[in-house]
Amino acid sequence: MKRADEDCENGFMIPLISPRVPITFGLDYYSRLLKVGPTGRGWEERHFGAYLTEFERGDVKINWTTNRYNFFQKNEQGGYQARQIKCHFDRLVKNVDNSFTLTRHSGKVYQFNAIGKLLEISNSKGQSLELSYDSAGRLSTVTEPVSGVFLTYAYNAAGLLETVTDPLGREARLEYDAQQNLIKITNAAGQSTTYTYDELGQTLTGTNAQGQVLFHNTYNKDRRIIKQSDGTDEWRYNKKWQLLYKPSQFSYATDPGTGKIINTRVHTRLNGTHTYHFNDDWKVIKFNKGLRFSNEIIEYRYNENGKRSSVIDSKGNTTAYEYDANGNLITITDAAGQKTRRTYDANNNLLSVSNALGKQTQLDYDDQNNLIRLTDPLGNSTRYTYNNNGQVLTQTLPRGGTTTYAYKNGRAVRFTNPQGVSYTLDYDAVGRLTTLTDVEGHTTTLAYDGMNRIAEVTNPLGHSVSMTYDSRHNLLTTTDASGNMTRRSYDAQGNLISQINALGQETRYEYDGEGYLLQMIDALGRVTSLLYKFSHIDYVINPLGNRQYFQYDEAGNLIRRSDASYRTVMSLSYNKRNQVTQVTDALSNTTHFEYDASGRLVKTTDPLKRVTQFKYDDLSRLEESVDALLGKSSQTFDASGNRNSLTDPNDNTTQFEFDSSGRLVQETLATADKVKYTYSARDVLVSMTNARGQAREFEYNAAGRLTRWTDPDGSVAYTYDPNGNVLTVKDDKGTISRQY
Repeated sequence: MKRADEDCENGFMIPLISPRVPITFGLDYYSRLLKVGPTGRGWEERHFGAYLTEFERGDVKINWTTNRYNFFQKNEQGGYQARQIKCHFDRLVKNVDNSFTLTRHSGKVYQFNAIGKLLEISNSKGQSLELSYDSAGRLSTVTEPVSGVFLTYAYNAAGLLETVTDPLGREARLEYDAQQNLIKITNAAGQSTTYTYDELGQTLTGTNAQGQVLFHNTYNKDRRIIKQSDGTDEWRYNKKWQLLYKPSQFSYATDPGTGKIINTRVHTRLNGTHTYHFNDDWKVIKFNKGLRFSNEIIEYRYNENGKRSSVIDSKGNTTAYEYDANGNLITITDAAGQKTRRTYDANNNLLSVSNALGKQTQLDYDDQNNLIRLTDPLGNSTRYTYNNNGQVLTQTLPRGGTTTYAYKNGRAVRFTNPQGVSYTLDYDAVGRLTTLTDVEGHTTTLAYDGMNRIAEVTNPLGHSVSMTYDSRHNLLTTTDASGNMTRRSYDAQGNLISQINALGQETRYEYDGEGYLLQMIDALGRVTSLLYKFSHIDYVINPLGNRQYFQYDEAGNLIRRSDASYRTVMSLSYNKRNQVTQVTDALSNTTHFEYDASGRLVKTTDPLKRVTQFKYDDLSRLEESVDALLGKSSQTFDASGNRNSLTDPNDNTTQFEFDSSGRLVQETLATADKVKYTYSARDVLVSMTNARGQAREFEYNAAGRLTRWTDPDGSVAYTYDPNGNVLTVKDDKGTISRQY
């Protein structure tokens, strides 16, 4: 089932790259919430439409949009308590100037003035967006104050939003009919989506810029969708008369006393029926994934505050959740009974996470809720500092290497690695990265289309790759630096149906009504076919006509793979965590797997009863393995996570040394021989010196491709085409040439 906005929500937005808080214009549509707002009937501005109303007795209603709102009841102490369960952990405060501050459990803060206008939205760090209004009280601008990035809103004579414009002058344009229905949305790239409506103002169809009908809705007398098709009401079959598509249909069951919906059934395009059961708060308490040959069930439980307390899967395995008094998740108990624990500070910042083995990661914050120290279970700490805008200034690794960042207008314009090497960045007026320049002055350039999609990337040699997209952000064409183009096309569901390479060779794809791949036909006409059962692959037919069959358990885990004669090739078993515990091959040879409380593989037993064991450090990195002959291999790590030693079963140890940027600078073999490495400021390897003092040196072009290496025995040189393919390899004996 689709909402109408699922086929247009990304098609007309203007996303801006704000340095601290993103600004994005977008709309949502609800077919049963038809009160007319600034964007017409049923359509609502996604982010900045909130306003507050205070009633005479002191109660408050906060509208998130024209049609959606929550109530806060004033109590005897002068505070407010949310009536709806979803806002139980939100905190509303009336300030001395009669303005209001709403702090949501997520940390997002809304500032309303005394007449209920939303003036500011900020996060827990105080990073904010500012809103202003025209003389008619309509939203006119949204601004990120540090960068100055903004959106401006303009309205038509009827007071409906007509255009949204960014600093580059890009527009999203909205058009309406006489009944104030939004009938056309044109995005910043000039791509339009159009809509039609019934007499009640509910959407009937949506059509994208490619002329594809995205949906066609049919409603019942209660104004609920009962059928939805993708532009056609026809049932479709393949050549074998297998059902490919039929319109989705919906049915509803209501409580006889209250009239509230207690379940919704979705009759899928492939004759399956999915049933969603709801509680009084519209939360899903049971999901029946009813398909043609199965009925998978997942159940959900909630606590008194509406927080999910448990999930029971189709195999009866339960995952449980516990919360503190502020609604923060503090314990997760998996199906095997293992617990992960969390703690929080008074501002709901995560302070610690302890795994099932009791190993703890700790987090520390400053007064602005910025993370200033992250300490792993081994006691290694990474530290951060910030500027006044809450942006990272420095990151210092446990071994002491520090990366620093510099900003201009809130955007990172330079970062410097622990070796003191800097890279510079530049942006356009809406905050999109346009150039990245390394310490040697080599620049990579990026260009964008109207929807902030990368349209061209140019490397330091001036070679470019370009891309185009359709209105749904699907990649249509890719043109490489030599002018070779790859073309793609999609169906109305956004599924890739054709890809044609630069030689004109086409690969085609066919899907069923739910978007599952049915056939892939390559450029030589070779066909790979797939058939599904229970929404999983039932069998695959390769181009030679050979079949493989697959079988799954209730949780969707593969439990058997069979050949064309239904002979078992492989069978698998799982534990309550859905981890593989046993694999048996076609000759009945079985391998067993065992795990620790944290779900890490600790033991394998092969069909000959040979045992391999694994040991991990407190960061779950493999520390040691012992094979069936008791041969032990081990590795160790430094405080920053670099592997600094590797020991084989013969007790030969190789040691590794790294610089403060994490680059390997020396390798000491078990024989005590040393290999040394040096790097350029661009972080590319420029020399490697062996234990005899013999050096191999490396040279690169501006794009970072190897052009020559030289050692005491001679040199080898390389040339490339604009796409980076090797054209020639030249050594002292001659030249090898290649063509593409």
